[in-house]
Amino acid sequence: MQRRRIDLTSGDWDEGRAFPKHDTTEFPYRLFSAHLEFQEAALDYCLGIVSRAGSGQRERRMAFWGTLALMRCVSSSPAAALSALRNRIANESDRLEPQIYDEDGEDEDAVDIEPGTAFAIDPELNALMARAENLVHEADPKMAALVDTLLPLIKKGANPVVFCRYLATAEHVRDGLRKAFPKLTIESVTGVLTPDERRDRVAEMAPADDDKQLSRILVATDCLSEGINLQQLFDTVVHYDLSWNPTRHQQREGRVDRFGQPAELVRSIMMFSPDSAIDGAVLDVILRKANKIRKTTGVTVPLPDERGPVTDALMASMMLRRGTHRQLSLDLRLDDGTRALETSWRDAEENEKKSRARFAQNAMKPQEIAPEWQKVRSLLGSPADARQFVERAMARFGVPLEVRKTILLA
Repeated sequence: MQRRRIDLTSGDWDEGRAFPKHDTTEFPYRLFSAHLEFQEAALDYCLGIVSRAGSGQRERRMAFWGTLALMRCVSSSPAAALSALRNRIANESDRLEPQIYDEDGEDEDAVDIEPGTAFAIDPELNALMARAENLVHEADPKMAALVDTLLPLIKKGANPVVFCRYLATAEHVRDGLRKAFPKLTIESVTGVLTPDERRDRVAEMAPADDDKQLSRILVATDCLSEGINLQQLFDTVVHYDLSWNPTRHQQREGRVDRFGQPAELVRSIMMFSPDSAIDGAVLDVILRKANKIRKTTGVTVPLPDERGPVTDALMASMMLRRGTHRQLSLDLRLDDGTRALETSWRDAEENEKKSRARFAQNAMKPQEIAPEWQKVRSLLGSPADARQFVERAMARFGVPLEVRKTILLA
């Protein structure tokens, strides 16, 4: 029998009082012209690489992975984009795919390091690096949007966690928030810290008795999306960077929205730019479809195991948003991948519906289960039965017993 959280919070169950209400919102922001032009230039450069890729499956896939890895960094922040453009990778290109889809292995501690690119240095790539370096020192529309998002929440006493994908972005956000909110406690936790150091950094943010009314802000990468509970100190999650894995997206919110959260209301805010072809592709291909399934079934369904169609669908969506139609045969292959992904999402939704219908607690009648439950309970025995067993066993061995505060001691 499966009991989902919705089963506990939607009815008259007493357990529902242990969970806060969850308010989910989106916060769209506009890109400045210089940032939009940089994103479009980077995407055009990557699509050119894809168009020139060979017809072999590996060559084409490598071009796709390199494109998506770079575009993730470009949409995160100019600092992350610059780091990715500067980083070079040699024979580790196969490691790009798990990083793109937020599936870093358990043995990879620094999950937030910007991936390098497999593209050869050329004048166009050098020009992109120069653009990124200039943008690092200019006003950031995404950072300004974050401040606008947090201002009303801070006034209400909220304590947010801002999740970023990459180390460079997290450091950029931390520094920007310290300038915007100089009176608040603002720290960052990234993969450069050991697990123990991460726990200590979070614990040190607990307020002293005389300043419990002051809000605190934690900037974190996905090294904190699992393993460390944050519900005692924080009550709001801001997705500064979109996760490309719906399971990771839920894990971020699960650090705060969980059993024992003292706040009655937990907020989660997803930031994205409607100007960005990258954000639009991820929303359409991954997050909105996963959210639709979650609303239908009550659970988050992970990405389909076969990532080829996911990659094809993301590339097709970005090409469509840029109005790019290079190589008709390539477009047709991307369309095939998009259709395959749609089929995988539908299959996942139907399988989850069947599973929930088969094991859902609402499908079982208490009056029908009660007799079987009573039989099992009688077989397991009561506390009195356990006491009687101990008394008889000790008597058999000649061990005297005495009662001290209702506890039997030999």
